[in-house]
Order: sequence, then C-alpha cells, then structure tokens
Amino acid sequence: MAQNNTWNPLQTLDLSRNYITKAGVVALAKKREWKHIHTLDLSHNYLKYSGAIALAKNSTWDNLQTLNLSHNRISVEGATGLAQNKSWTNLSPLNLSWNKINSQVARQLAQNQSWINLKALYLDANNIDDKGAAVLP
Repeated sequence: MAQNNTWNPLQTLDLSRNYITKAGVVALAKKREWKHIHTLDLSHNYLKYSGAIALAKNSTWDNLQTLNLSHNRISVEGATGLAQNKSWTNLSPLNLSWNKINSQVARQLAQNQSWINLKALYLDANNIDDKGAAVLP
C-alpha cells in the first residue's frame, strides 16, 4: 500500500487491528501523495512512540479530520511528538486511548494551537491524574 502511487484520491484508510509496527507506519507516513486523506484508523496495532512521531511529521495530510491511534502503546514520547504537529488543522476527533500517556502529555496536547477544529479528544485508559485533567480545555 505504501508503495502505491496511484491512489492519490484516497480519503479513508482503516488498518485497525493488524500487526503494523514502526516500519509499516513510517512507510505510510511518508505518503505525500495522499493529500485528500481525511480518515486514518491505525488503532490496535504496534506503532509505539516512533510510529506516532513519524505520523506527526507528515505535513501534507492537512485534510486529515479523523485520527484513531488507540491501543498502540505510543507512550509519552509518541504523544509528545503528536502534540507538536502543526499541519492537522482540520483534525476533529483524535483518539489516543490506551496509550500510556501521562499528565505531562495532556498538558502538551492542550497547548497545541494548530488543532483549531478539534471537537473530540479521547484519552481514556491512560495515566492522567488530576493535574493533567485540570490543564485540558
């Protein structure tokens, strides 16, 4: 899939519940041709922190509206990389549930000024305490 250069109009990609690891998601993240992609579901895979960071560095997916990275063990490092993304201005729901994210990351996510259309942020089953909850809008 990542080597396919003819699916330029691709809008939705659901690869949930597979065995995608860092290598697979790094290849996907390099897809500059998928400028129309608006829904990406990579939940229940093995992306870990390096996969999340690779995704966050993709600056051509500015039409991305829905991103589900739940159940991927992206941890603090991966979520920190995601929080630094500046190009996903159309992102509406973002699901980071079950990823070993802590209150420090909740603070970093809350400080992202680029996600101006974010309407839903799922952080359930992480390690966020009262301090982390207090910084969320």
